[in-house]
Amino acid sequence: MKLNLVLQKLREDKNLSKKEIAKICNMSPANYGRIERGEQSLSLETAIALAQFYSVSIDYLLSNIKSDITISAEEAKLLISIKPVIDKIYYQIINSPNYKNK
Repeated sequence: MKLNLVLQKLREDKNLSKKEIAKICNMSPANYGRIERGEQSLSLETAIALAQFYSVSIDYLLSNIKSDITISAEEAKLLISIKPVIDKIYYQIINSPNYKNK
C-alpha cells in the first residue's frame, strides 16, 4: 500500500480530519492534504511525528508492514539531529567519481 493510502487509513481509523493531523504535524492543512494525496513527499520530521502519533514504525508508514520496532522521542530527536550529517555523506557519495549509478 502506498504511503498516502496508509496515512489516510490511519487517520480515518482514528476518525480524525486532515486539519487535525496537520496541526499535529505542525503544517498547514493544504500541505498535509498534498501528502495524503501523494502530491508532496513526507519529511523525516513529519514521518517521525506521524509514526509516534499513530504508534507505528516508520517502516510501517512506508511499507504497511507491522513491526515490533518503535522509536522513542529521544531516538526521534537523535535521528533529526544527525540528518544533516547523513545528508552530507549521502551527497558526497553520489557525487563522487566512483559512484556507479550515475
